[in-house]
Parts: sequence; structure tokens; C-alpha cells
Amino acid sequence: MKKYSQKIILLFLWLAGMFLCPVKGQPAEYYYNMGMARLEQGYFSEAISFFNTAIREQPSYSKAYLARARAKLIAGELAAALSDAGKSCMLDPADAMACYTRACIYNAMGERQKALNDLEEALKKNPALAIAKAEKIITQYLLTGNKHFFKELEEAMEKKPEAWMFYARGMMYTIGKKYRKAIRDFNKTTAMDSLFNAYEVHWNKGYTLLQIKHGEEALKEAETAIRLKNGMPKGYFLRGQIHYAQNHFKEALADFETTLRFLPGDGYALLNAGLCYLKLDNLPAACKYFHSSCEQGNQTGCKMAIIHCRKSN
Repeated sequence: MKKYSQKIILLFLWLAGMFLCPVKGQPAEYYYNMGMARLEQGYFSEAISFFNTAIREQPSYSKAYLARARAKLIAGELAAALSDAGKSCMLDPADAMACYTRACIYNAMGERQKALNDLEEALKKNPALAIAKAEKIITQYLLTGNKHFFKELEEAMEKKPEAWMFYARGMMYTIGKKYRKAIRDFNKTTAMDSLFNAYEVHWNKGYTLLQIKHGEEALKEAETAIRLKNGMPKGYFLRGQIHYAQNHFKEALADFETTLRFLPGDGYALLNAGLCYLKLDNLPAACKYFHSSCEQGNQTGCKMAIIHCRKSN
């Protein structure tokens, strides 16, 4: 019986390995699909490994470059993500989403004008791409701070209101810290089209509700975002912040540690986990996280280590 059990275990491990590791001889699309499945689950390094194999099998596979760019963007590897998005744009010049993705990377890098150029290019390729329309007006607002974009948007709303318009205005209100107005626009976005950019709509609504201390409502939005994309770390991070604001430190810690399972070196998640341990009177654990946060370049983590951890060392 013991030998039989060992055989079953070995067979299970072999089968599991087939799904977790690239298998030679498969077409590039197989690796791409496996990578997309891992990306959806939040296993970014495994997803990238599958996309790497897809690209080795088919060096001109633009979709694999684009998917790898998205994985690296979420993982915070912005320079590598930008390179992959650029390669995808070059391999498939007609793909509007490649331009849009590169614009998102430029925005994450603070390169607003380059982001705007790519968004305009994306809309030339696909004038109906609503998410690019929204991102364009948000980027213009970030670039100039000019409030005339509100007027332009509101004039367009009067002629033909669309969900993306309310989302864009909601984001601009969020940037301007007019949170109640932002919440109304996010509600309107969902009412008009519940599928439009749903994860970001619920995440941003949760964030804005947190800013005005509507903790329970914020929590519901964060949990909706997590249900929509349970492999996205920022949903757990937001829920952790909400739990922390409610003095639910154990629950907050669990969410920050989940974030760190997705993004092990995230300085903000390390800092916040440390703050939870501090509230839970576990100074050695708090100091471990503060030091790790500091090592990742988080200055607040460094300050917390100086304030709280000298005596514990």
C-alpha cells in the first residue's frame, strides 16, 4: 500500500509539473494561453516564463510580447514592460491595444506627453476604443492641469453620454480630491455600462470612499474588485488599507501579506505590513518589515525603522 501511495503521489507531482512548467514541442499559442491563465491568477513570474517560451517558439508573436508587457507592468518592471510593448507595436502596427498598453506604461513612468502620443495613435487605429478615449482625457488633465477638459467632456456628455466619459471625469475629480463628485461619476459609469473597465471603476470607487471615511462601503467595492480580478495585487492592498483604517489590524495584515505573495518586493506593502505588526505589539516583526521596506527604497519605511527599531536591534 505504501509503494502504491508513493506512485500516486509521484504521478500527481508529474502531472502538476506539466501545468506549471513549459513543455517542449508545443506551439507558441499553447504557451501564450498558459501564460494568460497564470497572469489572471496573479502568478506573474510563471506567466512571464510561459510568455518567454512562446516568444522563443515564435519570435514574431506580438500578443506574447504584449501580454509579457502587462505582466511586467503589474510587477513594477517598467523599463522591461516598455520594451515589450514597443516590440508588440512594431510587430503588429495595426494593434490599437499595443499602443494603449505602452501609453499606460508611460503614464506609470510619469511620461505624460509620450503617453498622450500613444493614446492618439491608438485612437487612429481604433476610434471606438473607449478605454483609450478615457485615458487620453485623463492624461491631458494630468499633463496640463487645465480645467477646460471638464468643460469639453461635459459638452460631449450633453450630446451623447457614454460610460467612459463619466469614468474619465470621475478620475479627474479623484485627482482633484473631489471625492464625492468622483463617486457619483463612478456610480453613473456602472449604471450605464457595468462591464466598462469594471475592475478599475470599483477599485477607484473603493479608494474614494476610503478617503471620505465610508469604510464599509469602501470595503464592499474593494471586495467586488477582488472578485472581478483575484490575481491583481492592488485589490488586496486597498482592502488592507480599509481594514487598517477600521482598526482591524489582523485582517489588514493578511491582505498586505497576500499583496506580498504577488509582489514580494513591494515597498509599500512591506511598510504597511510593518505598521500592522506595530499595532499588534510585535515589534521584532514590525522592524523586519520596516527594514525590508527601507531596502526597497521606501523612505517612510526607513524613518519607521529609525524611530522604532534601534532598541530592538
